Amino acid sequence: MHVATGQDTPLSHLAWLADGRIHGRNLPGEFLNGFTSNGERYLALPHDVREITIRDLATGMAMVSCDSENIPGYDCDGNYRLMEAAALVSDDFVLAAVNTDDFASDFEEHLLLSTRSLRWQATADYSRDMTQNAIAATDGHGRWITTGQDTTVRLWQLPDSISDEVPGQLQLW
Repeated sequence: MHVATGQDTPLSHLAWLADGRIHGRNLPGEFLNGFTSNGERYLALPHDVREITIRDLATGMAMVSCDSENIPGYDCDGNYRLMEAAALVSDDFVLAAVNTDDFASDFEEHLLLSTRSLRWQATADYSRDMTQNAIAATDGHGRWITTGQDTTVRLWQLPDSISDEVPGQLQLW
């Protein structure tokens, strides 16, 4: 869980129940946004630090990260800002929300990034506008939910085929 602290950096924690007691520890990273299916890695989005990061749960080490203002492969002339909403939709893909009109509107786009490199793979085309914080992960098997201007909750699923990583990219897991 992450705990918002106003304008300060949020605090991320891992909590579990053992022997009838709640235990916990701090997690490195800022906005905790989901775990891989085996629970060994997690996604952390930035607040003060400008990195999107996939971290190892046991050590907190960054397994892969990228500057939130320079997502590899995403070419929009740097004219975007990463939002604090994302969904770790599968072990292979993250959907990260960006605003591309310098906050002239509350609309966001969702970028599909690889969990291995955080490289841009595609931009979700919903054929409708998505408002701020419109995305949430579901079961980690390629599905997520959104809410739009009409407040309808919709379930989405990744297509069967998405272009793979740059040739020669090593698989982390």
